[in-house]
Amino acid sequence: MRAEDGAGIVEVARLDWAELDAFLATATGASFYQCSTWLRSLETVYGYRVGWLLRRAQGEIEGLLPFADSTRYG
Repeated sequence: MRAEDGAGIVEVARLDWAELDAFLATATGASFYQCSTWLRSLETVYGYRVGWLLRRAQGEIEGLLPFADSTRYG
């Protein structure tokens, strides 16, 4: 799937749910189930573009949360 961003068209990969669930659970303190439900709801409402946006934001979120395990989410 493809999405448009400010710099042009970029390829959008399907979300790696397990990775994002674990990252959000670690970063926010929310339960794995809460994160899973939230992420799947976002994809249902917004489609695959949300996957690209979350992956792009993931690095920024890790930079703001020193307690997140950044070694796992390169």
